[in-house]
Amino acid sequence: MRLVASAVVVALGSTAMAQPALSPPGETPPIETPRRGAPPLDSGTVTGQVLLAGVLGVGGALAGGYLGFAMVGANTNSDNGAVVPIILGLYLGGSLGVAGGTYLVGNNATAEGSFGAAYGGALLGGLAGIAGAAIVDKALGYGHDDAKPLLETTAVVGGWIGGSLVGYYLTRHSKASSELASLHPTFRADSHGMALGVGATF
Repeated sequence: MRLVASAVVVALGSTAMAQPALSPPGETPPIETPRRGAPPLDSGTVTGQVLLAGVLGVGGALAGGYLGFAMVGANTNSDNGAVVPIILGLYLGGSLGVAGGTYLVGNNATAEGSFGAAYGGALLGGLAGIAGAAIVDKALGYGHDDAKPLLETTAVVGGWIGGSLVGYYLTRHSKASSELASLHPTFRADSHGMALGVGATF
């Protein structure tokens, strides 16, 4: 009889050791949520971003320049008075188009980034590109007239699109695998009884 009782105690002890430790009543057990790290770069996505950003950038620049002229063109007596609004419209509209192309191609079912970061990067990158074009113009001087326009255009467009890509990819992250990742079970056990439910963080 004593041998049987010892065997029962050993069996119960081994079963208790095999089971995971339970949280105290009233506490929610921790649940690991999926990490949202930066997804790997995809050459196809980057190529699509560059192409669409270039197309939408041109369209945005034309639309912005026309809008700038339309807003002040009728209120000025000279063409020089509309130069600044036109240039500003070209720049802001072009940056908007570049950021739109970067954002639309970059966002997909598994990853997303910030449009604001892409737009801010386009604004800063465009300024850097203009500065680069000025450096090219000064460095080449009056020579290399055939190469200067191409180099200056490459500097501006490269800075514009490159800045947008940098800003976007600094904020790009993987999407959560499921909307249930934000849900967590709630359990209560006290003198009033037990309750089990589901809570969410908003």
